[in-house]
Amino acid sequence: MKRFRLNGNDYDYDPAALFDLTFGEARGLKAGTGLTIADWHQGLTSIHRADPDVLAGIVWVVLRRAGGPVDWADVDAISTVDLLGSVTDVEDPPETIEEPVVDEPEPVTKPVAKRNGKASTKQAAVTA
Repeated sequence: MKRFRLNGNDYDYDPAALFDLTFGEARGLKAGTGLTIADWHQGLTSIHRADPDVLAGIVWVVLRRAGGPVDWADVDAISTVDLLGSVTDVEDPPETIEEPVVDEPEPVTKPVAKRNGKASTKQAAVTA
């Protein structure tokens, strides 16, 4: 996972998930940057080149997925130095395995003994 900070807000994203675009995202990227899906995939695999269209696209997709429409003019106004300086690796939270809650078994009761041919009304607790 990666994280970047914009305007005091942190945005976490999985770089591998950026390859899987909806048609709306793919069309929005093409309209905003001119990148085709093939260009986008190529740019993601060579991110070290820091293509500004790909970087802007990453911001646009992550912000869009975080809550809604994003105007390209807002993305264009972001400082590349501020953005790239804020990118950090984020550790995935450890998986927690919920242990099943085991209730204590209720004691099983049975008649104690027969007296004079009759079962006693007293019960004795027997644990399983």
